[in-house]
Amino acid sequence: MAERTKKSRVPHVFALMFLITIIMAILTWVIPAGEYERIKVGARTVVVADSFKVVDSNPQGFWQVFDAVVKGWIQSASMIFMVFF
Repeated sequence: MAERTKKSRVPHVFALMFLITIIMAILTWVIPAGEYERIKVGARTVVVADSFKVVDSNPQGFWQVFDAVVKGWIQSASMIFMVFF
């Protein structure tokens, strides 16, 4: 009898997006927040070398992660409407 090879299943796209969102929220607690100084050179904005400084972090809580999705939908509602209709 021929053996069946197990087919590896890829998780649903929404499950992957949810997992990535949760991982990114956890990383807000681990990775320190920081910023670089920027200067205008002509029409471009350029980062100043060796100007990194640590700033106050804003780690995301459980509810803020899900609230961000809803706020994103609300802020881009006109674009979503234009694409669908």
